[in-house]
Amino acid sequence: GARRYHRLLVAALQNPLGRMVMLNALLDSAEDANGRRALLSLEPGPATKDAVSVPIAQLMEFRLDGGLPVWRYAVGDDKTTIEKRVFMPYRQNTVIVLYRVSGEAPVTLHLTPAVHFRGYEAPVSEALHEHYACSLNGNWLRLSTGGLPPVHLCVEGTFEFLEDPRRREQVGYAVEEARGYEFHGSLWSPGTLALPVSPGSSVALVVSTEDPGVVESMSAEEALGVEMERKRRLIESAPSDAH
Repeated sequence: GARRYHRLLVAALQNPLGRMVMLNALLDSAEDANGRRALLSLEPGPATKDAVSVPIAQLMEFRLDGGLPVWRYAVGDDKTTIEKRVFMPYRQNTVIVLYRVSGEAPVTLHLTPAVHFRGYEAPVSEALHEHYACSLNGNWLRLSTGGLPPVHLCVEGTFEFLEDPRRREQVGYAVEEARGYEFHGSLWSPGTLALPVSPGSSVALVVSTEDPGVVESMSAEEALGVEMERKRRLIESAPSDAH
């Protein structure tokens, strides 16, 4: 369907809530062994003033793999490559952001999620809830507010949580602006996840409103394999003219 309002995870919740935006943005960047950082996205998010001066990583390739988006970036004097995939497991209120690192040197990924729980059709300018709460249990973060179902963030990989809860005001949304909708709003962020990754390894951030037991039933790599197989079967079952 048409993309009306910016979001990264829309969950189909029980009535009377219906479809709700549960994860609005993920600001991600990579830091090389020399402490140099580069942004991996230009999504609206809880960027600090310092982030304005952070350069954008070199995008080497963008492609669709089985209909799923894949970005490949070069960082650290082009000696390290980061492959980023975003996908949703079938029939789950879950989104997975998977990073694979290859090359010569390790990197540290910095992932800063930003939320504004609101109805799917609500404008980005809708008032932000006054109080969001964040709790950490093992490799799980739980974000909640005002009687709404929580959203769970699961980290696959070693990480450090740099707690820094704050609101971001007057966040701009370029697509909404281009389409004539209200395009300024507020976001709340719990802080940043720092994930060291060695070449040949992968890490993932899984964001879901499902029960944690459902999310932990398979790894991000396993979930990707299942989704790719599902896509392959859909293509095989379609008329040959549609392949």
